[in-house]
Amino acid sequence: MKFGLKLSIYIFLGNIFFLLSLAFADKPLAALKDYELTGNEKKCIYVRRIRSTKILDDYQIIFIQNSSKKAYLNKLAKKCRRLKFNGSIAYTTRSGSLCKGDYITAFDTLGSIEGPSCRLGVFYELKSISKERN
Repeated sequence: MKFGLKLSIYIFLGNIFFLLSLAFADKPLAALKDYELTGNEKKCIYVRRIRSTKILDDYQIIFIQNSSKKAYLNKLAKKCRRLKFNGSIAYTTRSGSLCKGDYITAFDTLGSIEGPSCRLGVFYELKSISKERN
């Protein structure tokens, strides 16, 4: 097989894998089954109202509020390499809020190793689906 043909095949396969990764990045995940999008977006959320976080993948984090009926889905500005693998995040804020454009740092909970820092996107409000509806 000639070099040019091999290169074309590799480029073609690379494009296919890239498109597949984009297609699956926005698929609904099992962790979202208990919530529905309200259609409301926020640029910032108050840190003191965050009860916990759930990292869905390298693109998305759910910020669960103290009121268990509300949460926010943040779709990061870009892929945060190894975010899901690392398992937790750390952040610093001076205003008491996390906002679009702020940075979070992926953190390995086992070895306390700091990972990459990634920018937050818009916060999409989620409403808990009551158990009676299921």
